[in-house]
Amino acid sequence: MSENVADVRSSEAAAAWGRLHQGVLNARKAQFSAPVGWSLVIGLSYHTVPLRSVLVWLAIVIAAFAFILWRCFQLSAAIVEKRIIFLRAYRGYCWLACIDGLAWGSMPFFLMGNDTSLNILLACVLCGVGAVNVLVHIVFYRAYLSLLLIIWGGMVLNFLLNSTIPFNLQLLVSVSACFAVLLFYAHDLIIMVKENFQLKFENEALVEKLKNALSNTQQEAATDPLTGAANRRALMEALEKKQWSVEGGGLPFCVLMLDIDYFKQVNDHHGHSIGDLVLKQFVVRVGESLRSNDLLARYGGEEFVCVLHGAKLKDAIDVAQRICNSIAAQPMLISPVLSITVSIGVAPFQKGTGFAATLDAADKAVYAAKAGGRNQVCAVETETKPGKVMLIKRQIGRLKRKRQQRS
Repeated sequence: MSENVADVRSSEAAAAWGRLHQGVLNARKAQFSAPVGWSLVIGLSYHTVPLRSVLVWLAIVIAAFAFILWRCFQLSAAIVEKRIIFLRAYRGYCWLACIDGLAWGSMPFFLMGNDTSLNILLACVLCGVGAVNVLVHIVFYRAYLSLLLIIWGGMVLNFLLNSTIPFNLQLLVSVSACFAVLLFYAHDLIIMVKENFQLKFENEALVEKLKNALSNTQQEAATDPLTGAANRRALMEALEKKQWSVEGGGLPFCVLMLDIDYFKQVNDHHGHSIGDLVLKQFVVRVGESLRSNDLLARYGGEEFVCVLHGAKLKDAIDVAQRICNSIAAQPMLISPVLSITVSIGVAPFQKGTGFAATLDAADKAVYAAKAGGRNQVCAVETETKPGKVMLIKRQIGRLKRKRQQRS
């Protein structure tokens, strides 16, 4: 239950941040279309209103334009990089709406005069600005409300200062009615947008949760639950991929078959719980001798398989000997003190044989190692003599004797 509540809260927070970022982007985008509105206003009032008043108003809106655009870029970067708290970013966004409202709200004071026709046209422009900004500030009702109230305040101020202008009261009432209708419909629209944002981020959180669950399920399906090594299914899939890679001209690979010596005696004398601990520690010890791109899998019981990527037979023999020495060098468990050894069979993959034949060859090499006294490495020398099993430990001994005879 607590996890579900946390997920809901997390999605609500993400939705709020998403709405805020979208609002900042909308405000930035709206500034690029603002010059169209300025041009319309200047074209309507150019020959009727004193040039000084037009230029003063134009300076105000350009200054507001520059500040809003600069602040939008700042806020957007801070939100994306999470360098700002939500409340501060939200207040900054609302201030942008207020400044935009001040720029348009100053228009009645500077440009409306005794020309009734011009006043009507400018009032229509303000209504159009209010309507357009529904789409700009659709993500937060308070920002849109602030914008309209400030523009409406400019109309009220102009009426109070110039109450003798013909039809001034009628214009104020008309603009007020238009803004009231816009606020009425915008309220429901903004709530709907808020719910859509919430649903969007809840769905994204759910998709991410499902992806993680699927990834965990796939990992569990490919992992041996006891040792944490790959299981037999994952091994077969990896070998099949390696086979196709080699057949297509990719790097070679070798297989090591590892069989813990006398493991049945460990279970018989110490119990299966100790045997399980031995298997876990064995996987850890073997993993220390492997590279990150090599694969260690539990083949069954006390048998394990290593797939050495890009390794030739000689390299694989060296790795196997290193593993064999590492296992025998130190006790596998401290309490109780328990030492084990391992017999290892090595087989390189050969084109045209299939990975099953490689596993079979490695298995035969393990039997040869056990027959030779265990705790040693045997390899199938398929590169020169297919199918022949060579006892590496004895071969090393023969090489040493030959060198001594030569010396």
